[in-house]
Amino acid sequence: MHELSSEDHDPMGARPSGPGPIRARTRLAALSANLRGKRFQVEPGTPGIVVHHPDQPKVGIRVECRERPSDNDELWFWHEGEPLIEADHTDDAALAILARLNKLAAEEDRWL
Repeated sequence: MHELSSEDHDPMGARPSGPGPIRARTRLAALSANLRGKRFQVEPGTPGIVVHHPDQPKVGIRVECRERPSDNDELWFWHEGEPLIEADHTDDAALAILARLNKLAAEEDRWL
């Protein structure tokens, strides 16, 4: 079992040095907590997490956290191979995710 060093995790939310799997999981956990606080249903996914619309739980998207080569390998949240936002911005990520979920919900309503 790998113990977290101070470089892997900072409980005060400071940006840990160097991207990697532990940082990605830490950022996804922070995003999950942020989303749950905003009434989103969040489940573990493989990979990443699955986020459901707060008002239409059948509508959901998978969100991953991984490096973005065009941004000096910084960690970003991704959906369907497209970058959403830098992984250090969980509030902004929640807004971007809600926008995607609203678009999917509107498309689903159109076909009902």
